[in-house]
Amino acid sequence: MFEVEAFAGVNFAVRPVLESLFNMLGGLGLFLFGVREMTQSFVGLSNSLFREMISKVACNKYMAAFVGFAVTAIVQSSSAVTVIIVGLLDAGLLELAQAAAIIMGANVGTTVTPLIMAINLLEFAPLIIFGGVVLEGLNGEAFKAVGSVLIGFGVLFLGMNMISSAARPISTLPVVREFLVSLSNPFIGVLFGVTFTAIMQSSSVSMGLLEALSLAGAISFRNAAFIIYGQNIGTCVTALIASFETRKNAKRAVVIHFLFNLIGAAIFTCLSLMTPFLRVFEAAFAQSVMFKISALHILFNVVSTAILLPFSEVLVKIACKVVSD
Repeated sequence: MFEVEAFAGVNFAVRPVLESLFNMLGGLGLFLFGVREMTQSFVGLSNSLFREMISKVACNKYMAAFVGFAVTAIVQSSSAVTVIIVGLLDAGLLELAQAAAIIMGANVGTTVTPLIMAINLLEFAPLIIFGGVVLEGLNGEAFKAVGSVLIGFGVLFLGMNMISSAARPISTLPVVREFLVSLSNPFIGVLFGVTFTAIMQSSSVSMGLLEALSLAGAISFRNAAFIIYGQNIGTCVTALIASFETRKNAKRAVVIHFLFNLIGAAIFTCLSLMTPFLRVFEAAFAQSVMFKISALHILFNVVSTAILLPFSEVLVKIACKVVSD
């Protein structure tokens, strides 16, 4: 772990906290670098192909949702896919009804990254990085792109491990403990999830950090559940920023994206507060807390899509009223 000679003159009680804080910041840097490297490599490798695939998707909304899921599962970023959709709408290459279905499918596709993180391939991280470096050294864009993806994955797991290890001593500090206790309030948890994901502009990043903190025992599964509901709302910010200088249909797509996640968060928050849903869910998934968080994230998006996809025309009508002609 991180140790610096400069800590020699620091108060003995404060020194472990500073070391843990530095380790956490270093882990966060590695984690963010890993996610960025992985996502940019995927998008750079297949951006034009996915634009063509999305723009030619069948009018059937269920097929459109599947394309949204498949593209996002490969690109590993629902924000990137939503921004592409906003651009296609602005260019008149996509209908709003198609975009609504693709966005819902993209929300399901974005659950793949946290699921991979929950598997926790830390022990294979050095081998994954080595394989990535070897592939990056070969000739050919495809090899270099796959190599960058593998490096991103390996560094991501190393960063998560550093964050988790450093979070244990930091979570015992009185000020941190008070903040974590405040997250037991469901509405504060949802608000924190919205704010944190809006700042990070990536639900995958915020989900990965949540998994790392939960693994360290800093956040309970119940508190994490409400943060997850908020994270799904916060992920709308990237598309919102992308739509500022676009035409009305692109802005309507952002409204649909927001309504989808807001309604889903409302449904699951009420379900968690008024029924023993979380206790039953936790008992059903007796695996690691990381897997429980990932499973709940998947359930949130799958159920929200199953409920709202048949009513996508209603969301389109609401969006047209919000952003009127």
